[in-house]
Amino acid sequence: MPELIQLNKEFEKKGGQIVGLVFDAVEDDLILEAQEIVKDLNIDFLTLLPNDTLRKQFDAMSYPITYFINQKGEIVGEPFMGARVAGYREMMEKYLSEN
Repeated sequence: MPELIQLNKEFEKKGGQIVGLVFDAVEDDLILEAQEIVKDLNIDFLTLLPNDTLRKQFDAMSYPITYFINQKGEIVGEPFMGARVAGYREMMEKYLSEN
């Protein structure tokens, strides 16, 4: 998580942003646990609990999974499975340079 916080700071300056979606927190106790994690780790990027519409749109098969979304709200490229910060950086650089 600290690497994602740093990556978000870097890319905010370039017009990018990380948004966390907590897909696996659907029960109250898991939602509270997710909120605690966000607080304890000082996660300062936007972190959301998706509604059913978002769950269907993303159809996440495993966690963590990363989608890249352009300014029009369109998913671009292929999702990344697992936590791969170096890959996130590479793809964000690529997509931001295309704007």
